[in-house]
Amino acid sequence: MATEVPDLTPLDYYLWGHMKTLVYETKVESRAALRHHIFVAAEHVRNYPDNIASATQSLLMRAENCIATGGGHFEQLL
Repeated sequence: MATEVPDLTPLDYYLWGHMKTLVYETKVESRAALRHHIFVAAEHVRNYPDNIASATQSLLMRAENCIATGGGHFEQLL
C-alpha cells in the first residue's frame, strides 16, 4: 500500500522550519514542555504574520529571477 504524501508547498516547509526553530530554541525537557513550546511558537507565528509574508515575497522574487534568467544563475539579481 502506497504512503500518502501531503501536498506541501515551499511556504509550508518554511513554516514548519520556522516553527521547529522556535520550539527548540531552548532545550525541551518533557512532553508537557514540548507542548507548551509548540503553543508559544504557534502564537508567535499568529502574532507576527509579516514573517510569513516576507518569506512569500522572497520566494516569489527568487522564482521570478530564475525565470528571467531562463533557469541560469540569478544570485546577482537578488
